[in-house]
Amino acid sequence: SKQLVVSYLFSTGEIAPGCAVAVGDQPAGNDHGLTLHHSVGSMPFVAVSERPEMVPYKLKPFAITRHSNVEASAKLMTALARMIDDRASPDGPLDPCKMRGGA
Repeated sequence: SKQLVVSYLFSTGEIAPGCAVAVGDQPAGNDHGLTLHHSVGSMPFVAVSERPEMVPYKLKPFAITRHSNVEASAKLMTALARMIDDRASPDGPLDPCKMRGGA
């Protein structure tokens, strides 16, 4: 289960709650385990499903369904990279976890 892998990464400190985003095209299928972290607030889930009916109601506000899953994933990653780049410090690399709370 993908949920077990993410839970393990949280437990080892490899990722921290609020400092990672899960992306998947089958939130009601093989990616369901990742959506459980979204439900408890530790890791947002963005659905990149090709059809709106593939996305459970509770995740519809967090879905990109106007593109193929590959195109939607690319658009999401580009937007996230721009957001991180816009907040980058001239003093060195940006730690995305430090972005929380406007830091």
